[in-house]
Amino acid sequence: MTSEIRTEEYRGVLCRRCSQPIPIPKIVVAMEDAAKQQESLSGQAQGGRVFTIRCRSCEGEYPYRSKDILSLEGTPKSRRLRENQLLRESGRLSRAANA
Repeated sequence: MTSEIRTEEYRGVLCRRCSQPIPIPKIVVAMEDAAKQQESLSGQAQGGRVFTIRCRSCEGEYPYRSKDILSLEGTPKSRRLRENQLLRESGRLSRAANA
């Protein structure tokens, strides 16, 4: 009996600051697919498209080109809850102010 292990894949870029994989939004994937399809129909290469993405690990935000998109294995890292950070920080400030 042969069992194949399926690994999930997603499209993303590597962070320029911390080198962690960043999944690209579905709208960017759709725009890239449409642009590639149009290029293949017209036979003319369009200029490189640029989009900005924020890293989920280090919170760095950098511009990336369409040629930087990679097919990555695994599941994308979940977003870090920035609200939790803000609540913790505001909690520290209020305790300090009340002391």
